[in-house]
Amino acid sequence: MRTTRKLKIVSNNKVRANRENAKKSTGPRTVSGKEKVSGNALTHGLTAEKHVIIGEVLMNLILLKIACLKCTNRLVRTRKKSS
Repeated sequence: MRTTRKLKIVSNNKVRANRENAKKSTGPRTVSGKEKVSGNALTHGLTAEKHVIIGEVLMNLILLKIACLKCTNRLVRTRKKSS
């Protein structure tokens, strides 16, 4: 028996069945399917905990973040006025 995060007991049979089913999962096979999921893990990073990747300049990211937030705030104000 195994315990999951919420301290729920899971039988060995269920663990085994889950592993067998996971082996059958191959992901998208067609070109269109692969295109659809290609950006699934892509995020903008503006709200990330660790902002800078090796080789990036922190100040460039800060300036980009400020510019994006200003643009977003302008859009929000514009939409509120037009409603």
